[in-house]
Amino acid sequence: MSMKRLKQLLEKEHSKKQKDIITSEILKNHIPVSALIELIQNDNGIYAQRGAYVITGIHDTDKNLLAPYTMDLWKCIHPKNHPSIPRAVYRYLADIKIPKELDGEIFESGTKAFVNKRTTIAVKAHIMKILTNLAVKYPELKAEVIFLINQQLKGSSSGYKSAAKKELKRLL
Repeated sequence: MSMKRLKQLLEKEHSKKQKDIITSEILKNHIPVSALIELIQNDNGIYAQRGAYVITGIHDTDKNLLAPYTMDLWKCIHPKNHPSIPRAVYRYLADIKIPKELDGEIFESGTKAFVNKRTTIAVKAHIMKILTNLAVKYPELKAEVIFLINQQLKGSSSGYKSAAKKELKRLL
């Protein structure tokens, strides 16, 4: 029943107001977080796209609610997925203490996505924060992260430069 209700809410419209309604339903336990994660994992059109937006709503309200699903969310990042999914997941990962067992995998995949010219600036900013967090945790990675950030500074947008300045400050 809750999956059907979640789909109905996601189908209604794609707006901040609707995201907030769905987020509220999840926070009140009327819809389980697992149903939302399942829709995103299946990457089924508007459900995944709009569901990723709800992930940001949950993240902004109570990111601890997502903690049991960190591994599942990480597995949702694929180049073929709607861009809203990696954006929401990287945003979440940038604000949490990443489980140790994911550190290496996230660093490796994050680095590849970070240097990819097709990765959006918003996603790069989140990845930059994740890579910096990991370099703070593992100081032997600092030089590599500094190099990666500086490598893309020339000709970058003001948004990238602002995020880079902040993260470089944390690394130096």
